Amino acid sequence: MTKEEEMAEGRTRHDEPCEEGSLRQRFARGAYGLAATGLLAAASGPIFLYARLSRRPVPGLTPGLSQRMGRYTEPLFTASARPRVWMHAVSVGEVRVAHAIFRELSALLPDLGLCVSTGTPAGNQLARSLFAGSARVVYAPLDIPPALRASLSFSRPDVLVFTETELWPGWIWEAQRRGIPVVLANGRLSEKSLKSYLAFGALFRDVLSCVRVFSMSGALDARRMARLSGMPERILINGNAKFDALALRAGGPGRDALRERLGIPPERKVLVCGSTRSGEEQILLASFRKLREGFPGSLLVLAPRHLKRLPPVLEAVRDAGLSFVLWDQATPESLGPADCLVVNTMGDLFSLYAAADLAFCGGSLVPKGGQNVLEPAVWSVPVLFGPHMDDFAESRDLLLAARGGFQVSCAESIVETALGLFSDPIALSAAGKNARSAVLSRRGAAARHAAVIAENFI
Repeated sequence: MTKEEEMAEGRTRHDEPCEEGSLRQRFARGAYGLAATGLLAAASGPIFLYARLSRRPVPGLTPGLSQRMGRYTEPLFTASARPRVWMHAVSVGEVRVAHAIFRELSALLPDLGLCVSTGTPAGNQLARSLFAGSARVVYAPLDIPPALRASLSFSRPDVLVFTETELWPGWIWEAQRRGIPVVLANGRLSEKSLKSYLAFGALFRDVLSCVRVFSMSGALDARRMARLSGMPERILINGNAKFDALALRAGGPGRDALRERLGIPPERKVLVCGSTRSGEEQILLASFRKLREGFPGSLLVLAPRHLKRLPPVLEAVRDAGLSFVLWDQATPESLGPADCLVVNTMGDLFSLYAAADLAFCGGSLVPKGGQNVLEPAVWSVPVLFGPHMDDFAESRDLLLAARGGFQVSCAESIVETALGLFSDPIALSAAGKNARSAVLSRRGAAARHAAVIAENFI
């Protein structure tokens, strides 16, 4: 059987942990550690001066600084916990994936101890919420020898699990030096990231030689990782756990409950346009005005991708002659006569998709790579998106094939597609069901990634 066939069938050969290597490798590792430490030392003065003068934390550094230096005030694992699993999930998306994998892993290993590290304040906050009572949540140590040695000496994990595309050379090398197995779970590798890593080919070949197994999310990711690592025999294709994470999230109030709370009657059509970018709002507002000619009283929910763009978005709504209410001020009384609900908070869009009859995902009419079309889909909402979906091509193709998603290119095609669906309740309902079924059909990856951790390294 060829290595490619082994990958397709989910088999791999787990080699022994990598050795310290040649003199050249040892020199490269030492040089990396010195360079990383030197850069941090050189930047620390300006960084902390900025933080002091601005009275703002520096994202990725100053929050949890003691933890980033490998110093903790309490144990990361209980004394009786076995095995001790450290999962690193840098930000919000990876944290949700890690949570889905953990649920499956804890079913296989009820006595495991879990530590979850993050790299951003938003990820840390979400992890504390999702893992409350089940894991210790900390900031990840800086990728410099003093912090890594202090952190791993204190915590002594049995396995270190990185999620998605997290590849920290110093951390991986230090884990290997201590005999701690390293796993990449739900691995993803974009073409852009591949090119960046290949620019440091020898360095990352050495780093990746210390990873026991790459449990990748898709065939394309696996091919890229095989090219980067040169070790296709260590690569598994186990699916994307984001589908499991989405299914877990869509457990709150559904369409009817949310619309009742907002005072939206069943007959009122709701179009939710999420994560919109500059150049898209004018197109969407023009489309909505046309849509209202066929369906008077429809409601547009407009959620710009970046809140700093809120002033020009509100100006565009006014220029379109539409009345609006801000999300954090919305009541059934104020929302009733409004044409548009403008979302001016972070973190609420996913739940608002549940109230939609139809959704549009932004960053796709303009060349920004698109947004996550699976978020509305999991609520049984048909999804519109533009031609620029490079960052979410797999999800786009999934919904198109399932007839739960529709590609549009301009205001006219948005109006035509929306009117067609709104005019045919049976087709609208079927498209929504197709969208949700497509997402749910991909569940199970979290369990497969968890099995790799449990069966091979514990």
